[in-house]
Amino acid sequence: MFSGKTDELIRRLIRATIAKQKVQVFKPAIDIRYAVEKVTSHAGSNYDASPVANAAEILAKLDQDTTVVGIDDRCCPRTCNSRREGDRRRFGYGLSR
Repeated sequence: MFSGKTDELIRRLIRATIAKQKVQVFKPAIDIRYAVEKVTSHAGSNYDASPVANAAEILAKLDQDTTVVGIDDRCCPRTCNSRREGDRRRFGYGLSR
């Protein structure tokens, strides 16, 4: 549970931001432990995020010029694999079942 998954996601998102890439981050809408519109690690680091209920919401909210998509807690497993697709990189972190 506390293995640094969200810290690693935030680290990668910050690196992409420093590299001037367009970053969008999504988190499960039901996760309101720390903040509604932030991905927050147990260590306290955070990054702005949009809450979503499902993968369709991610696709609807995704801007055309976004190059890095971060998805916390594997809220939508089919869209979360860490990989490159076209000109976009996706980072998804969470426990596999």
